[in-house]
Amino acid sequence: MHVINGFSSRSPALMDELRKLHAVAQRYRVTLRASWLPSVANVWADALSRQSDRHDWRIADRTFSALQQRYGPYTVDRFASPLNARCPRFNTKTHAPGTEAVDALSVGWGAGENNWIFPPFNLAELVVAKICVDKATVTVIFPVWGAQQWWAPTVEAANEAYLLPKTAGPFPGGPAREWRRDRRRVLARAATGRGADAAAARWLRVNSVVDGTAARYGGLWGRFAGYCGTHGLRALPASTETILAYVGHLWRRNSVVAVSLKPILAAIRKRHVAAGQPNPCDHASVREAKAGFRRAGLLYRPVIKPVRVPLPSAVAWGLAELAMRSPRARRHQLTAVVLQFWWMRRAGDITRLTLADVDVRADGSAAYQVPRHKTEADRGLIARRMPPSVHGGVDLPFALLARLVADLRAAHHRPSARLFTECASAAASALITTWLQAGLHLLKVTPSVGTVYASHSRKSGGATAANAAGVNRGAISALSATTQPTLAASYISALTVASKYDRFFFARLLPR
Repeated sequence: MHVINGFSSRSPALMDELRKLHAVAQRYRVTLRASWLPSVANVWADALSRQSDRHDWRIADRTFSALQQRYGPYTVDRFASPLNARCPRFNTKTHAPGTEAVDALSVGWGAGENNWIFPPFNLAELVVAKICVDKATVTVIFPVWGAQQWWAPTVEAANEAYLLPKTAGPFPGGPAREWRRDRRRVLARAATGRGADAAAARWLRVNSVVDGTAARYGGLWGRFAGYCGTHGLRALPASTETILAYVGHLWRRNSVVAVSLKPILAAIRKRHVAAGQPNPCDHASVREAKAGFRRAGLLYRPVIKPVRVPLPSAVAWGLAELAMRSPRARRHQLTAVVLQFWWMRRAGDITRLTLADVDVRADGSAAYQVPRHKTEADRGLIARRMPPSVHGGVDLPFALLARLVADLRAAHHRPSARLFTECASAAASALITTWLQAGLHLLKVTPSVGTVYASHSRKSGGATAANAAGVNRGAISALSATTQPTLAASYISALTVASKYDRFFFARLLPR
């Protein structure tokens, strides 16, 4: 700055440049004065460089090499950028140096091409249609998205399909680490305290949320910062007017529902608090906008999303009977569905279970532990025991668990081996929902109009069935590790008519 403001330097090279600059300033009658501006405040000049593509993900090199060796060589990367292209020939979203075509969906994928496709996930359905139309040979990376209509037929049509490990890269572990790394930098810059105690406090603040929430906050903040950069607004610190404008932008785009505003504003609040700035979302005008978003949304954009309903105990028992007569692979999948219903656990809790986490007793009782779970910071290790059945027939949930354990031990699996899958916890819900839907299809069971059986349906179905069987709410709360108010508000349906299948699952918990 002092070189420009003083128009003088000891460096001959700089003096040559200053003379040229001085000549230009004189020609256009411009007065120049340099001043320092913090990077975070340099919004207008840095707007383009701060825009990020949240779909610009790159799969881990080791994973790509393994896929290339098995299915390659790939001839073209259909969804790429110059920085992450996996093949010399690649397509991009917008014009870029070296691109063979702009908009991969506008060009042919057949004619002897072996396509590498890692698309933005919101284009998954269009990509599936394009593959079918072009009869293309592809290796495609999709999220486990069992609730989507295209998912089941796509998996069925694939020559091979398997789950990538968490180390493959495109899943939420990466964004969570990035959010924590960025938060550490922000906290360090804003910190006034020094020493080990202050560093420990910063570490605790960085780890105040689980990985899934961290990844979500990172994406939400990135979108807000991108909006501010595009519109010449300051993201940090943001003004209340900027927050209001962003809420209006979200409304106009019709891209989120009112309930999604809470985590969006939480991500903005988190960043400001970390930087030592006041929360711009804590203002009466923002609360008014949120209320208007909710009411106007109901008035002008009615909610047509199907309602999640508890899985009936009769259907869960039917799935257990189907599992008992199914081939081993399907039996194991349906066992996961039945156990989530019976034990009232989240999908991620079920998929993380290992052989060492379950215990099948000769007296017909089953015990299990859930060492890692969403509420472990408050509740610690969850360890539960289900007593033997008291009804006269076969105890199907226990029988399925016993067969699963026997299968794994016969195959010489280690105690640390997962019972069902190695998938990331973030994908567990969609994966078990896919298994549920496959079972429902075989049973020819469909939910009633306006409703859907989702991941939530399995835990809520178990809680509702236990309540209908007469199990004490306190016992249901303890078994599910859920507070009684939350059970009443979110899991137990009072509209369910009690049936004998409720008692098949849960009469074992009643006093005798």
